[in-house]
Amino acid sequence: AAGDVELVAGSPSARRSFIDHTASQISSEYLLNLREYYRALRQRNAELKGEGERGGRGLTRALAAILAEKGEKVVSGRRKVLSDIRESSMELMKNIFTDQVDVGMKYISSVKLQKRSYSQSMIRTLENREDEEIRKGYTVAGPHRDDIRITMDKVNMRKYGSQGRKRLIAIVMKIAQAEVINSRKGEKPLVLLDDIFSELDRGIEREVGGFISGKYQNFITSPREMDLAIPEESARFTVENGIIRVSGGRR
Repeated sequence: AAGDVELVAGSPSARRSFIDHTASQISSEYLLNLREYYRALRQRNAELKGEGERGGRGLTRALAAILAEKGEKVVSGRRKVLSDIRESSMELMKNIFTDQVDVGMKYISSVKLQKRSYSQSMIRTLENREDEEIRKGYTVAGPHRDDIRITMDKVNMRKYGSQGRKRLIAIVMKIAQAEVINSRKGEKPLVLLDDIFSELDRGIEREVGGFISGKYQNFITSPREMDLAIPEESARFTVENGIIRVSGGRR
């Protein structure tokens, strides 16, 4: 949707949700680990808010060990899917620009990774910040606080990208998401593109439209005419003054 530009320009939670949704579509094991992580996180945050009245520091430390175990699996799954999405995004970008465009997607961990496993690093990080956590009343590090830095030719898109470039990257990432799900799961997802072309020039608009035509079942909406390379058999619905007219498509 038009709001998908928030994937690039918005808060870290938008990027975490994107990668979690992709990984969960591919792996039921990932989804289970993610749910168990957030279940333990809610319990631990509740304990931190009521420190001294419930289970004390012993319980928060025990829950930290569970978070670290599940968090390691979550981060591993995220990194794998992110690598696939970046690779697919690079392939898509080759079709838009004549020159090679470098798309970077770096996973930014809130856990201070040391010369030990992720789970051990997370436990150590939380131990070192225990007083801060009790003061704030929540768990300060872990997959729930991570982010993804998205760059285009080494330019940080969230901070310095133009609105058009942000929208382009967001569209490419969404199409790459469909490509990865199709490749890893063997199922073609339904692709919904709601007024996403408003800030792209016509040449890029046509190339982007060509990526998905014929590959997936697509629904594309726009308040204006679009120059898309779509199959002739595609149906076109025009809504004007509450009246719907249908043209093209197989009858």
